[in-house]
Amino acid sequence: MKLKHLLTNLTYALFISIFFFGYTMFAQNMEDNNTELSVVKTADDKDLKWSPCPPFITDGCNIAVLHGNPAINNVDILFKLSPNSNIQTIDRIQPNL
Repeated sequence: MKLKHLLTNLTYALFISIFFFGYTMFAQNMEDNNTELSVVKTADDKDLKWSPCPPFITDGCNIAVLHGNPAINNVDILFKLSPNSNIQTIDRIQPNL
């Protein structure tokens, strides 16, 4: 009788374990596979193409595109400023519309 009870409990435990293991395996594969890897760059990287900043930013400023297309939203950029640059602050009174 004890052996039958032990086997029943082991069967239930095995079933539950297989269920949760299988569920987590399939759940991992259902994630969006369009993820991108992180990019690590420094200002000294040779593959960066530096351009002047827009005119509203102080002289001595350069900008490089790290990732993405500047014509489309969601672009990552890197600013390089001359030492002791004076950057104008922008206070927004109204949110962008």
